[in-house]
Amino acid sequence: MLMRLLLIASDVFCPRSMRCLVIALYGVLVLLCGSGNAVAQPAQFDGTQRPVALGFYEPEGVAVDQYGNLFVADADTYWISEILAVNGQIPPNPTVRLLYRDTVSNPERVAVDRQGNVYFTDLDTNNNLGNNTVKEILAVNGVIPASPTVIQLGSGLEYPYGIAVDSSGDLFVADTFHQAIKEFVAVNGSIPPSPTILTIGSGWSSPEAIAVDATGNLYVADSGNHAVKEILAVNGSIPASPTIVTLAANYCSPDGVSLDSQGNLYFSSYCDTGIYEILAVNGTFPASPFIKTISGAGEGRFTSVTVDSNENIYVGGVFSETQVPQVYPSDLGPVRIGTTAGVTPLTFTFIGPVTLGSVSVVTQGAVGMDFADAGTGTCVAGGYYNSPSGYSLCTVNVTFTPEVAGARFGAVLLKDTGGKVIVTGYMQGTGVGPRISCAPPS
Repeated sequence: MLMRLLLIASDVFCPRSMRCLVIALYGVLVLLCGSGNAVAQPAQFDGTQRPVALGFYEPEGVAVDQYGNLFVADADTYWISEILAVNGQIPPNPTVRLLYRDTVSNPERVAVDRQGNVYFTDLDTNNNLGNNTVKEILAVNGVIPASPTVIQLGSGLEYPYGIAVDSSGDLFVADTFHQAIKEFVAVNGSIPPSPTILTIGSGWSSPEAIAVDATGNLYVADSGNHAVKEILAVNGSIPASPTIVTLAANYCSPDGVSLDSQGNLYFSSYCDTGIYEILAVNGTFPASPFIKTISGAGEGRFTSVTVDSNENIYVGGVFSETQVPQVYPSDLGPVRIGTTAGVTPLTFTFIGPVTLGSVSVVTQGAVGMDFADAGTGTCVAGGYYNSPSGYSLCTVNVTFTPEVAGARFGAVLLKDTGGKVIVTGYMQGTGVGPRISCAPPS
């Protein structure tokens, strides 16, 4: 909890043009900011991902609708935006609609219902966190109009983060600093001006994200308890004293949850920038579910995750402070020997101007083997990367064609013009097939 508070204090109160250090001194938080260049890192590996859209500042909240459109809550520009899908997929260079700018507050997380109404949690940081609340942007015929109506739904929250809406219009909110999960009860499918607000369960520690499935079960990223939990519904609603089941434990500050169409649950981990999948069995979770690592080892901070009907994974957070990324598995899984798996993008961020000397893809230290550069990325030898924001992105698209059976480990090495490695990205896969061995001569 203390670490999370330190990071929040730095995010909220320290100018982004300065480098900051937050320390706890005799129980008091002390924020130190400066403009020095004590830390110099020319590049970072963002993970196995591609930027879906650029131009954001701190896109902490993401959500998708049934059509594949992606909604973004950009905390530091106050914008709620929509990235438009085409035939259910976000295309290259997509159209981005600016739906609404909340001129006095920081939108943190976002949700969308099947009627196209958009909801977001509002920290009201410009008024010293005086009116933390939830707001709804009303759709007209399923679409947010150019000048939408925005209404406030209740108040009295303290640092609300996660938000979800069910098929009945009930709204669920992670009231983070009150250590509570709240339900805003809908009447005839919508939240009334003075809604009934119920508190669900107990024992939470900084709950940060929430999701709801078709049968009314809730899923909570219980960040301070380092766990992901399920609140079981009875006949489609949460009872007064619900059963709460821990699905994943000992993950550092999980802060995003999302369900896919098969009932599998994805969650993001704040500390290790990881995305994990809890696998359902016939639509429900067994007593000890299998948890699969989707992506990890990148830099930045994930703060939310959402999954569309095509199993595309998008995350919100703080990356190069401009992008919303789509995440791919860093473990390509089993692939038959001699068969090429699909292209996996690895994204890198350059901090300040950089000229690349070379780009190489290696398999367990050797070039020209299982992992190879597809040649379609934007990281190229001799390329100069610089932007007014100070952050520049490039990708290396990698294919995997296992030559032998067993686990195979690959890496992308970016070097400067002097031949020095400035950043390394990692991936892995497993070759599947018969092992051929020769008997010794008789």
